[in-house]
Amino acid sequence: MGITRLGRNVGWTAVSAASDLMLSAAIGIACARFMGNAAYGNLSGAIAISGVFARLITGGLGPPTIREIGRASSAEEKAGWEAAATRRITKNTILWVPIALACAAALPPEIGWPLALCAPALAASRAEARSWRLQADLNKRGEIVPDRAGQLANGLSRIALIAGNAPGWMFAAGISTGAWVRAALLARTRSGPKGETTEEKNGTLAKDSRRLLGATLAKYGLSAAPLLILTALSAEAAGDFWAATRIAGVAALPTALYFPSANAEMLSGKRHGTHLKRALAASCLAGAAMVALGPWIMALLYGPAFANAGNCASLLGLGIMAAGPAALSESALIADGRETCVTRISWLTGCAGAAIAATLWAAHPENPALAGAAAIACPQILGALTYAGMRKQGKKERI
Repeated sequence: MGITRLGRNVGWTAVSAASDLMLSAAIGIACARFMGNAAYGNLSGAIAISGVFARLITGGLGPPTIREIGRASSAEEKAGWEAAATRRITKNTILWVPIALACAAALPPEIGWPLALCAPALAASRAEARSWRLQADLNKRGEIVPDRAGQLANGLSRIALIAGNAPGWMFAAGISTGAWVRAALLARTRSGPKGETTEEKNGTLAKDSRRLLGATLAKYGLSAAPLLILTALSAEAAGDFWAATRIAGVAALPTALYFPSANAEMLSGKRHGTHLKRALAASCLAGAAMVALGPWIMALLYGPAFANAGNCASLLGLGIMAAGPAALSESALIADGRETCVTRISWLTGCAGAAIAATLWAAHPENPALAGAAAIACPQILGALTYAGMRKQGKKERI
């Protein structure tokens, strides 16, 4: 990749990450203040459940699709892989959306109605294949503009509902509105030859996505579990944890500048480059700054009421340091065709992290938020160490 194109991609990623943080914060604060704790909690629960179905629909297809498109030598072949991914997502949508609606009917209305309103967003998942094509082609503008436009449509829809004094469960409609705006804009980026899928492409994606589905569900489930548990246990602990994770997300912004381009190269089999080195450096520097300055930042921004959040922020900083190397090493294993290994490592590190968090909770029951931070950071740290060992072993086997 030329330095000019790299600069453009970094610029678009920076704008995307910054706008994402600002829009998410503004939308979340407005909704929480209008809805109140209980209604906002029910909406969050419905969105979390919808997230499980979204991952079942995309089914671990992203990394192998990006890998194969990145390796393709012609526009026709790239379009063929995109068509194969779209076909696979369509089949999964037909299977899982009715199940999601059935779950919505079985749940209490305060959670079931928001989940039902999220179903149209699940049906828009077919657009993900186009997003993966743009990622593989390192077309950051084409990828980011629909994402932010969909997020803005989501926010404007919720603001309109607030202005209309609508009931809280209707706010989930904003998610579906944003999803379809994004899908429409992604469809407008299509150009070049129309892709034709083959049984070989379908078989490759089906096999590799099945290997990665377990890892995808493990990461989502094990990261969402501490949030739900903390919310049920203590509103104060949940507040400390949410405050720390929000600041940790801001601290991870430098990593987001270079990670998407570095990840696409790793999946394509390219193990070097300026953006890869910068992604690793940004991850380590941002995490180290969070470890050292986390307590001070939390005291400065949130005040003494969030004193326990300082240690959570420092612990999450350790996770930020490890998250970049872990994610890129995971992409390298996927590029080598070792998807089963990725799934096993995700489950093992996730369960080990949960065990460490439970031990920390038992040792310090007065600060359960710290255990929640450990449940997020420990799998990232263990994953980085394990992936590094697996890559080293793979090199020795090839020699």
